[in-house]
Amino acid sequence: MAELMTAMGNSPQSCQRTDQRTAAIVQHAIALMSVAGVQEATRYLRRFNVAPETIQRIVGNGRRRLVPLHSVR
Repeated sequence: MAELMTAMGNSPQSCQRTDQRTAAIVQHAIALMSVAGVQEATRYLRRFNVAPETIQRIVGNGRRRLVPLHSVR
């Protein structure tokens, strides 16, 4: 797999950085959705060129994916 990615001009490290960046954008959008609403989170995701299908998934499942900052036990 690494050879294929390198042949395509993407090193495993650069793909991982992109994935981490995308994960951070998604987590921020989910947090934004809980504070500012779906519309603002959607605008935020569009600003970062997130695919419409991905935005729909995030908006539909965002609250389930949100990780609480403090767990109560």
